[in-house]
Amino acid sequence: MHIVISTDERIHASELLRDQVRESVSLALRRFSAHISEVDVQVTQLDASTAGWFEQRCWIEARLRGRQPMSVEQDSISLNLAVDGALQKLEQVIEVALHRTDGRAGNGIGLVPMLAEAVDAKQASAANPSEHG
Repeated sequence: MHIVISTDERIHASELLRDQVRESVSLALRRFSAHISEVDVQVTQLDASTAGWFEQRCWIEARLRGRQPMSVEQDSISLNLAVDGALQKLEQVIEVALHRTDGRAGNGIGLVPMLAEAVDAKQASAANPSEHG
């Protein structure tokens, strides 16, 4: 998984900052690494006069193999919170996308088959009352 980190001119992009963001991305997305070819992280400083409380923005785009890119963004009062929030969102988006294509979507976590068995059993006992006592 290739990780690209960029910042705007108002954020000093030291190697330490890049390493910290890269490590956060790697840890958060490690379970999806087989599906991800590249992650693009952009961190920007928002204009304080229009941003209100939120001064930092993190935008992340993940390119999953064989799929359209997925992107999320998070505004926050600090760079760390913006990155962490965007990563949490991205994890959820990827999880849903991969879950849908695994053929597991809509199964109701096994609830439908259990309900069908219960209905069948009830119908069988109603049709043959002498067998159940």
